[in-house]
Amino acid sequence: MALEDFTTYTEVDPNNSFTVTSNLVDISGLNGDDDQRVYKDHGVNHFSEDFTHQFECDFWNTSNQERIIYYQLCNDLDDFLDIDTANGDALAFVHIGSPHLQFIMVDGAALEFDTFSSAQINTRYFITLIRDDDGGTSNAGLYTAYIRTGSHEGTLVDTLVFESANQYDWRYVFSPAGYGTGAGPVDGSIRDLNLNESADAFVKIITVAYATVEKINTVSKSTIAKIFNVST
Repeated sequence: MALEDFTTYTEVDPNNSFTVTSNLVDISGLNGDDDQRVYKDHGVNHFSEDFTHQFECDFWNTSNQERIIYYQLCNDLDDFLDIDTANGDALAFVHIGSPHLQFIMVDGAALEFDTFSSAQINTRYFITLIRDDDGGTSNAGLYTAYIRTGSHEGTLVDTLVFESANQYDWRYVFSPAGYGTGAGPVDGSIRDLNLNESADAFVKIITVAYATVEKINTVSKSTIAKIFNVST
């Protein structure tokens, strides 16, 4: 389960708000309406099935109006507000002043969201986001965010849940990004983003390898049986 290397992402940072290292992006002085992002193009319809994504995030100052996106999936290189205005589609995990953490989706003309309203400054939160692609009452997607402290297996402080009316496949990962509206500035960080994709690839490799070994064993048994004229 390899972590994402943020140095392989594309940085759009005209105000120098991001300091990017391999597994960490420090955020300094980001305003909610800044059109900035660190993103990666994974290819059309890449995120098309069930997934479990994990990361850690925190913030060191807050006001009532600022917004910062720690994580976003979308199909357009645009901020969340513009995607919402265009009735597009996007999934995001957001810090909103007061302070709150919010799991939110642009679902066509609708917004689906759930909010953790007791977030604290100077606290690292361990986030696990899960999509059941065929879940929910309409079988179009059930989305769950587990928010913990200490570790991904640590103290559960809230669980955020909503359903989608439509199924979506996404292309881009933003981590982090400006929201498109809101004041600021805000300081914080996003680290150790894990899309759990290399683990799936590893399982596939092991599965293929196991099948190959079994095939070799079967052939060997058959060959031995022929040599000694016995049945297997």
